[in-house]
Amino acid sequence: MRIPCKFNVQVAGLGYLEETGNADIKENTKLELPVWLAGILSGIPIMSEEGEEVRLLDLLPPDAFNKKIINSIKSNSVNLSLRSVLPNFYSLAERWCFWFEDAAFVEIIQQMLKDRSVVMNDYSFNLNSTNSSNNDEISRFVHSLDNLEKEIFMVCVASHKDAKQWLNS
Repeated sequence: MRIPCKFNVQVAGLGYLEETGNADIKENTKLELPVWLAGILSGIPIMSEEGEEVRLLDLLPPDAFNKKIINSIKSNSVNLSLRSVLPNFYSLAERWCFWFEDAAFVEIIQQMLKDRSVVMNDYSFNLNSTNSSNNDEISRFVHSLDNLEKEIFMVCVASHKDAKQWLNS
């Protein structure tokens, strides 16, 4: 997983990250870096030529968090194919919330997970119904889930199966 970044100062010897053949990264250069590396580099304070302390680089919002996606989440998160947005959406969102402490974004993501979890639970309960159109709908929904949601869905399926076995014993 990569995230867009902007370097705030010229950095000697890291030009290979840019893949342009330059030895250095120039100030205001925008690159997509692996999340783990971007997180480390964004936390490094450095002195600018003006003598001010600045961060080595700034993290820029990834495409997965653009206004169109956020508006879709706010309006009807259940119908959003989160997997097509980013297979590890919640993983990146968790890091983003940690880095920026954006309470509004945290609330949006929490509400989305709550809303989608209700549907995951309902579909997991009805997974083995004899209604094939219902199973097609469930299949489409499961294909729209990101990796974390798929794990939650599988826990719901197992829980309903265990509860059914317990009730029948």
